[in-house]
Amino acid sequence: MDPAPRILVVDDEPALCELIGKFLSRWGYEAECATSGAQALGKLKSKTFDLALIDLMMPGMNGQELAPHIKRHNKDIPVIMISAFPPARVEGVDRIFSKPLAAAKLKEIVETSLGLHRPEPESAG
Repeated sequence: MDPAPRILVVDDEPALCELIGKFLSRWGYEAECATSGAQALGKLKSKTFDLALIDLMMPGMNGQELAPHIKRHNKDIPVIMISAFPPARVEGVDRIFSKPLAAAKLKEIVETSLGLHRPEPESAG
């Protein structure tokens, strides 16, 4: 059985980070929270992730600064930005969504993002 996809959630609001993590766990994903850009980079150095969900507005390193670092670490990881004030485009971000986000929409975003980037299963031949 394949391991559960690992998702990095980066948001400076610990309660929101934890809530998103609980939803992701309930849906069968392994979620790790980081409450700052620096903490996210530390996690990226020690583990591999299949998806990153990041906030834009954070003290210190914001999401706009963090996204290119994530892509430099792993160019294939989908990076999804969720922000109350979403910009039109951010370097290193694959898709941008507005907060607040309903749980069903979050699940759809995660499934779509992982589906687009999952390797095709090898056919037995």
